[in-house]
Amino acid sequence: MSILRQLKKTGLTKNRNGMALVIVFCIVIVLSILLIAFVTNRVEMKQQTKKSFVSLKGQWIAQGAIQHALLKFRILPTESYDASALSRGICPFFVASGAIASTGTVEEAPLEAFRSDIDTAEFSLEDQFSDLSGYSYTVSEMKALNSFTQDNLRKHVVKIIAQGTFEGFLAGKETSFTDELTKTVDVSRSIAAP
Repeated sequence: MSILRQLKKTGLTKNRNGMALVIVFCIVIVLSILLIAFVTNRVEMKQQTKKSFVSLKGQWIAQGAIQHALLKFRILPTESYDASALSRGICPFFVASGAIASTGTVEEAPLEAFRSDIDTAEFSLEDQFSDLSGYSYTVSEMKALNSFTQDNLRKHVVKIIAQGTFEGFLAGKETSFTDELTKTVDVSRSIAAP
């Protein structure tokens, strides 16, 4: 007698007809779970990519503010030197050797005036570049840190803090993002040896 006939006699094969339906149902459930996980992961990745892109644009906008400040230092070297010297309380025409201590009244106003127009308040980035809607930059702080003389050059070390900002809608939600960059530069003037 064959094995199949013995199984039929014992009754073990009677309920096998409904088993295919259960197996198909389990496979459909597993595939549905995998599909939902894939779609959810894809949506989250897309949102994260948009946030990263906005963050990267904010960094480049802040870098643009730094470049704007450096351009102003290059175009107006005398004014930038005088403003940084006065902000340390040093006469811009004082000649000494080595490190220079602040000897006069510290005046923040000249460096503040030098910094005040380095932003996008006067012009809109959107007017120049349509994809920069909602972006802006400003130099939030400019501070003279140190002064010294080196190789017939009087140098002032100036710290620039710039901020790039995004305000607008991202993935249907109102979002505000600010990125801050810092750069330290030397402002120098040639001096005659005593």
